[in-house]
Amino acid sequence: MKLNSKKECSHRRKTWPSTHLINEAASRLSTAVKTGDMQTAKVAHIMLDSGNDKLNEAMKQLVNVRACKEKLQAKLMKAQGTLR
Repeated sequence: MKLNSKKECSHRRKTWPSTHLINEAASRLSTAVKTGDMQTAKVAHIMLDSGNDKLNEAMKQLVNVRACKEKLQAKLMKAQGTLR
């Protein structure tokens, strides 16, 4: 159980840089659109794609860890019920 909690925290931490990258890219894209700077807009678009890909992967891993944690908790509850 503790291992899964550590994995969950680890995967949650992996979402932070992705979120920061997405926020930075959105800000740059907004500025680029206002100023008509297409080169910066292209870079911001690539940053958004990268951030979204990383965030999606981290979220998939987090969902898998949570599902595993729930299965283990159910097994533990069942085992505790049979011991009584």
